[in-house]
Amino acid sequence: MKDSTISAETGSGKGSRYGAVDIKSKDNSTHSEINLEGVVIDNKSGGAFYVRESDVTINVKGKDNKFNTSSFINSPYISNEKQKEGNRIELNLTDGAELQGANFILDSKTELDINVGDECRLDASFEDPTAGSINLFVADDGDLELHSDMYVEAFDYETGLVFDRIVDNGFNIYYNTHNSENEWLTGNTYTLTFGGMLIPVEGDID
Repeated sequence: MKDSTISAETGSGKGSRYGAVDIKSKDNSTHSEINLEGVVIDNKSGGAFYVRESDVTINVKGKDNKFNTSSFINSPYISNEKQKEGNRIELNLTDGAELQGANFILDSKTELDINVGDECRLDASFEDPTAGSINLFVADDGDLELHSDMYVEAFDYETGLVFDRIVDNGFNIYYNTHNSENEWLTGNTYTLTFGGMLIPVEGDID
C-alpha cells in the first residue's frame, strides 16, 4: 500500500470487527507481506491490523505514515477468538519510519519480531506485557520509547550497553536470561535513562 488512506469503524454492523485491515488464515503455513509507505489508517475505535493464524511481515517505510488507531496490532486476545496455531508476525521500521503511540494487543500464541532500523522510532505500549513472545532489534540510530513494561525473549541492541536512545518513562524491559541471544547482557540488571530498568528473568517469558 502506498499513498493511500484506509478508514474503518470497528464493531457489529460497522465493517471490520477488529482492525482496519484483517489478516486471517486457516493456518499459518502461507506467508504474506504488507508494505506501508505514505499510508493513513483511521480506526479510532479499533486497531490498524487484526492478525489471526497468520505468518505475516509488515514493513513500515518512511515518515509519512499515520495510524489514528486504538491499537497497531491486535491478535485474538479475547476468549472466543482463541488461536490453534498462532501468529508469526515480523514488524520492520525502515527509512526513517516513526510509529507513534503504537499499542500492541497480543495473545499467548503470537510471536512478534520487532526491528527498529536506523533513524526510525517506535513509541509503544503493550496491553499485557507478558503475553506473546517478542524479539526486539534496535539499530544504532534507532529510538525506542515505552509506555508500559516490555518482556522480550531476545534483545539485540546495536549500541551495546549504552541505552541513551531508549526513553523508558520509568517502565522496565525484562529479558530471558536462558536465551543465548541475550548473552551479551551477562544476566545483569541495568538502569535505563528515566528510571526504568533492564531486568533479567529466568526462563521463558509468558
